[in-house]
Amino acid sequence: MYGSLFFILEGKGIKLLTKDGQRGRFAGPEEALTRNLSDLNWPYMMDRSNGELLVDVGISFTPHSPDVPVVGVWRLDALEASFGAGGYKRGEIHHHNTLSRYGALQAEMQQERSQQTHIAFRSTYNLYYESIRTNNNQVNFASDSDAYKLAPSYLAECFQIRRLLMVVGKKHME
Repeated sequence: MYGSLFFILEGKGIKLLTKDGQRGRFAGPEEALTRNLSDLNWPYMMDRSNGELLVDVGISFTPHSPDVPVVGVWRLDALEASFGAGGYKRGEIHHHNTLSRYGALQAEMQQERSQQTHIAFRSTYNLYYESIRTNNNQVNFASDSDAYKLAPSYLAECFQIRRLLMVVGKKHME
């Protein structure tokens, strides 16, 4: 009917494939992406005469402290100010457990600004979020009732998350 065709490719869980530099193996994240996902026809996809390529870009900050283990949290007042200055809509706040002033924020860009910047959406969160979510972004933690009862399923989930965090902690200290 319209004479056009498009594909959507979602690559969840590929952060380490596109990490900037990859310890000197690549000049930067774009080269890491194209070389690590070499089955995709990048020259064709990047040729504007074939259509427009939209890429979801993620930026991460990893603090390094040789003496003290660190954990990242986002102050919600700072996030809201940053999102507002960037021209984003109000968005959805996700609180970190009982920390009312800290959390995550996701919001769409206002349409007029989106046409100028080619940015459609922004999501700010910490990586520990991924330890309790599946690749399709569904909650992967025990129910509240299981937590209240200290049910085996709740304890199993707690031990799984603890194990993941211990592995991450050991890698950070290396």
